Amino acid sequence: MEGHELFGVPGFYRDGDGRWTMAIYLRGIMIPCRDRLGRIQSIHIRLDKKMSKGGKFLTFSSIDKKDGVGAENWCHMAGPVQECVYLIEGYMKADIVHFFTGQTVLAIPGVTSLHYLEKALNELTELGVRHVMTCFDMDYLKNWHVEAAYSKLIQLLGGLPLTFGTYLWSPEYNGMDDYIWEFFMMKHHLD
Repeated sequence: MEGHELFGVPGFYRDGDGRWTMAIYLRGIMIPCRDRLGRIQSIHIRLDKKMSKGGKFLTFSSIDKKDGVGAENWCHMAGPVQECVYLIEGYMKADIVHFFTGQTVLAIPGVTSLHYLEKALNELTELGVRHVMTCFDMDYLKNWHVEAAYSKLIQLLGGLPLTFGTYLWSPEYNGMDDYIWEFFMMKHHLD
């Protein structure tokens, strides 16, 4: 970290001796959230073990530390801008789906995190995006919290200058990444 200015960068703070350090509380994998140009906007941590109060993801943030700062839940983009964009929940899922399909995937941290989505989609429509396919985890069919958030998403999409639809797959695979991975593994097993 020497030679870099870390003031104002979420997840970093000064320790008791005034040295810059990282706010790491639990073990996990760091997942970057990138804008359409590939620049890292924030980092999420997929925890090795679920927290006692549910979640398995944390935002890399140092808001409660000396010279630390909080992080935002930005939209993550995997792949170049194309006419059709897949909209998914989860940055890591977006990277997986893009890797196996070659499709452009826009990710929000969760279906209830719509704060920056409208701005991102407005920018993308100016760049040629004309269609959005939602690809949210299949548990939205059973979870009323997710269903309510999905209704808000549909309202948001309906107010934008694009068409949209929803991909569905067998509920035995919760996420599109799970479904695509299974298809990929079966294909390579048969080859």
